[in-house]
This record gives sequence, C-alpha cells and structure tokens, in this order.
Amino acid sequence: MHNKRESDKPQAWLITIMQALGYYKTNPPEALCFGVSHMGMQAIFAGEIDKFDARLKLMRDKGDSFPAYFNSAMKAQKERLELGPVTRKCSTFNLRRV
Repeated sequence: MHNKRESDKPQAWLITIMQALGYYKTNPPEALCFGVSHMGMQAIFAGEIDKFDARLKLMRDKGDSFPAYFNSAMKAQKERLELGPVTRKCSTFNLRRV
C-alpha cells in the first residue's frame, strides 16, 4: 500500500490553515475539503467565484501567518461594529449604521 507524502496532498496548505483556525477539532481533513468545495459551489451560484478565489489565494499567500491576520481582521471588524450608530450626511440620504 502506498503511503501518501505531504507533497502528494496539494490541499495540505489549506488543511493546515483550517486546523490553526480550529476547524479540525471536530472534523477529519476530508470534511474540510468537502465544506470548502461546497462554499465554492455557493460562490459560483452567487456569481462571486472571483471573490472566493481571491480569498483562497490570500490564505495561500499568507500561509502560516494567515490565522493571525484573520484574527486581527475579525477583531478590527468587531471594534467597528461596537462603535454604535453612525450618521453620515449624503447628498440626498441620511445613512445610519444600525
């Protein structure tokens, strides 16, 4: 029986990142690949495959530093949301974040 090496698994980088983000704790690697492929299908149906591909490329390019990048981005988003309502005057509309 042939034992697969890491180089035989082109998706290993994705599994490594997902594990670092905590997704592997409840699922085997095959489930991660299945889930990502279905997210890709949703992107195709929504006409947003370019965004999906760009996100995967960002994950691959950042590699081991992606989890820290992701957590930093999530923290910044949470802080923005906690600012509360913001009213901005626009030419014809008053925009209010809720």
